[in-house]
Amino acid sequence: MNNRDDLQIMQKAIEDNQKKFKSFLESYSLYRKFREGPSTLRPIDCLPLHLLCSKCDLKTTHSFSSDLSNLKQSPISPKPMPTGLTIPYPKAMFSTYTLVYGCEQCRKSYYYFQVSFEDGHVLKTGQYPSAMTDIDGAVKKKLGENLASLYQKGKICESHGLGIASMSYYRRVVEEKVFDILNEAKDFAPTGEEKKFEDFIENIKKEHSFEKKADFIKNSLPKIIVPDGENLLKLLFGVISKGLHSKSDDECLAMAKDVSSLLEAVIHALNSQAETMKTVAEVSKRLKDQYKMG
Repeated sequence: MNNRDDLQIMQKAIEDNQKKFKSFLESYSLYRKFREGPSTLRPIDCLPLHLLCSKCDLKTTHSFSSDLSNLKQSPISPKPMPTGLTIPYPKAMFSTYTLVYGCEQCRKSYYYFQVSFEDGHVLKTGQYPSAMTDIDGAVKKKLGENLASLYQKGKICESHGLGIASMSYYRRVVEEKVFDILNEAKDFAPTGEEKKFEDFIENIKKEHSFEKKADFIKNSLPKIIVPDGENLLKLLFGVISKGLHSKSDDECLAMAKDVSSLLEAVIHALNSQAETMKTVAEVSKRLKDQYKMG
């Protein structure tokens, strides 16, 4: 391998780290440990970010604007206490930076990040404005007021680095949403079997097993939540339960973003499918009545 190949490999590694650090700033919650970024920080590592601008009221490009040249790595010294004792801080080296990013569109909005390097990983120890926890309007409408409130609390916990707490809220949303879906399923009963279908749904709702409820929904609305045969409601419930019962807070935090993303995708899909089925039912009924079909 020649020098040119070595330089290309090195440049590729630098670019990968820059992209990972960009993703870290845009999407990681506070105190979630990031182990794949740069071990130190230079202005060249600070690629522009895609963030929600409060002035423009949309996501815009925010470019790095703070000067890191005068910031140096330094250890934390033990802090004296009133009694004369000292707090036994670990001897590891810490370095903390404040990063400022400004909106390129309005030039009036800024984000401030406090980033700390500690024992081989990076974490955000501060962010202003705080991470946005607003829920997509369509998701909020589909969830309803009570579930949307629970879901937003889960998002807030996630943004503050509370993994187990966020998963607890997400599990509650998944469990209670299943009841809503079962209630909606009554509107799509087979013609002539409405009462039988409704009784069956009521019996399913009394089931203690979440898996049986999810299987019924899968069989009733297969195209929405069963891509490649995977029951997404069961997957969500299983992942959340495993996180709550056997994972650490950091592990739950790492899982939370994917869980919330999948939960929103399922809700969007359910909403779209329900609207489609409702339209089909209404139009087909009008056509039958108008042309005396069937």
